[in-house]
Amino acid sequence: SAGACGRASIDVASRCGVGLNEVLGSEISVYPNPANDVVNIYLGSINAKNSTIELYSSVGQLVMSKNILSASGNQTQFETTELDGGLYFIKVLTEGKVYATSVVITK
Repeated sequence: SAGACGRASIDVASRCGVGLNEVLGSEISVYPNPANDVVNIYLGSINAKNSTIELYSSVGQLVMSKNILSASGNQTQFETTELDGGLYFIKVLTEGKVYATSVVITK
């Protein structure tokens, strides 16, 4: 009939985060920052075994990637002598988690 009202129910599920992985940042530290020739990455309490560390330019281009098979003191480094000066982003991917921070390269 015209003007009849009814009831509808809608179930809504939401998932928070970035993609499938939450981005975390406080676990890793980078020094020196700003850096010139070498960037040291200290991974704190992160289990870095079988992880990947990626370095991205400020426009999102992957410029370096390093697979870590076994962590020695949870520290690694990238040589940056071939990179242009500017802002770079570091992502550490391990155990289904993503850790991120940034570094400035000076020339």
